[in-house]
Amino acid sequence: MFKKLIATIATTICCLADPLPVMAQNTYDDHKELWSAIQDLGIVTLINHKIQCRNPNKAGTYYTNGMLVICQENRESNNSIQIDWTAEDLDTLRHEAHHLIQDCASGKIADDKITTVFTEDELVGFLEDSSYSDDQLLALYKTLKEQLSPEEILLELEAYAVAKDIPAREIKNKLIEFCAN
Repeated sequence: MFKKLIATIATTICCLADPLPVMAQNTYDDHKELWSAIQDLGIVTLINHKIQCRNPNKAGTYYTNGMLVICQENRESNNSIQIDWTAEDLDTLRHEAHHLIQDCASGKIADDKITTVFTEDELVGFLEDSSYSDDQLLALYKTLKEQLSPEEILLELEAYAVAKDIPAREIKNKLIEFCAN
């Protein structure tokens, strides 16, 4: 049964690879292609928006009304200028792009509905096989539990694990598969 679960997850996301090869595939150009694919779907994209990014701790947000915001790690406050992207910024892009896939998995873009891509059982297996340690997942869960509903926690855990372990190119491919209809 465990092997069947892994096969299902691998088919759903495409390829679950070891973290090192995945990170090697996460080139800046792959992320530019992901950003372009998001824009090609008609999503409003904002970088370092003065209002959206006024909280210095905010990294990004995907709104289910069709807007994606990236607040770069080294941005200057009250300055909407895009700067060089850090590894954390690129991780945020992958994370928020997965939320867009979750939006499409529930129906269509900007319908104010969102769901996990995995079933609950598949998600558990995906998280167990992710490059997050059990302690890291527990700490993340505890942090999210203070702020979010149980359904939102599942969305976030899925997005964190996808962003960490799935390359930008594969996220782009799934984005097109789920959202370009």
